Amino acid sequence: MTALADIKGDFEAGLDEICRMFEIKGEVLPVTLEDVHLGVRMEDGTEVIGEKNIEVSDKNDFATHNLDQNIRDAFLV
Repeated sequence: MTALADIKGDFEAGLDEICRMFEIKGEVLPVTLEDVHLGVRMEDGTEVIGEKNIEVSDKNDFATHNLDQNIRDAFLV
């Protein structure tokens, strides 16, 4: 998606191209066109921002939270 957005000039044009390439029937609507980051709130209330930081696996070297907790809520920032 990122490569097509760069090639086509913007995210919407890249999304249109992906839909054409995969012969998507219907309409794909992005949640936002803004540059946002995924965040989660853990069971203890800790907020973690960024997909690479959220991974709840002991193989994640970037995790800054207790990996034994579940995600309670997700949000965009």
